[in-house]
Amino acid sequence: MYNGNMALVHRGFREDPALRALAGAVGVLLLLVNIGRRALARTPAKTAKIAVADRDRTAPALHGVHGGVGLTAEDRAFIAAFEAGSLPAESFRHHDHVRLAWLYLRRQPLLPAIGAFRDALRRFTRVHGQARRYHETMTWAHMCLIHERMARGGRDQSWDEFVAANTDLFDRRAPILKRYYTDATLESDLAREVFVLPDRRD
Repeated sequence: MYNGNMALVHRGFREDPALRALAGAVGVLLLLVNIGRRALARTPAKTAKIAVADRDRTAPALHGVHGGVGLTAEDRAFIAAFEAGSLPAESFRHHDHVRLAWLYLRRQPLLPAIGAFRDALRRFTRVHGQARRYHETMTWAHMCLIHERMARGGRDQSWDEFVAANTDLFDRRAPILKRYYTDATLESDLAREVFVLPDRRD
C-alpha cells in the first residue's frame, strides 16, 4: 500500500507542473526555516541578536540588487555563455554552479531566480547530452542556501568576498547539503525529479 501510494504521488508530481511549482514554493519556505534554525543553533545568543538586527537592516537592501545591479560585463558574458550552452561541460564545475546561482540571485528575487536558473541548467545539461545529471532538489536547496548567505552578507558584498565568507558552500569533501539530507534521499529518483524537503534529523 505504501509503495503504491508513493508511486501515485511520484507520478502526480511528474505530470502536473502546477503541483510541482506549488510543492517547490512550499518546500523553499520550509527549507529556509530549517536553514535558519540550524544557523541559530550554532550561534551564541548575543551573536544571534546581532544577526537578526543585521538581517532586518539588510533585507530591504538585498532587494535592491535585483535587476542586475552590480553585474560586470564579464558576469553578463558568463551568464550568456551558460544560457547559450557554449560553456564546455567538462570545465563547468561546482564553483561555477555557485557563481551562476549568486549572479541569478543578484538579478531577481528568490523564486523567479530559482525558476530561471533551473530552466537554464536543464537546457545546459540537455545540450551537452547530460540531462540525467540535473538534480532538482540539489538545485533548489543550493539556491536557498546561497540566498540566505547573501542576505547575511549584505548587498555590497562582492563575489570574492562571498566566496571567502562561505567556504563551506564550496567544500566538495563535506557537501553542505549533507547537513540537511540523508544520502538515501539525495540519491533517490524522486529527489532528482522534484524538490524534496530536508530529512536529516541529527
